[in-house]
Amino acid sequence: MLFRSLWFGEKHGMSVLTEKQVLLVVKLKSEGLTYPEIYRKTGIKKSTAAAIITGRNWGYLTGIKHG
Repeated sequence: MLFRSLWFGEKHGMSVLTEKQVLLVVKLKSEGLTYPEIYRKTGIKKSTAAAIITGRNWGYLTGIKHG
C-alpha cells in the first residue's frame, strides 16, 4: 500500500514557496518572461520555476499536467 501525505503545497512542512508565488511564476512565464527574468523578479531559481511550469511540482494548484 502506498502512502500519500495529507500535507502538500504550502501546508507541507518542507515547502518554501507560497501558492501566491507559484501562481506568479505561471503568470510571468505566460507573459513571455524567461527563467532568468523570473528569477530577477521573484528570487525563484530556474530549476524550481521549470518544475512549476512543466507541472512536475504544484500541478494540483496550476492545473498543469506533468509529462
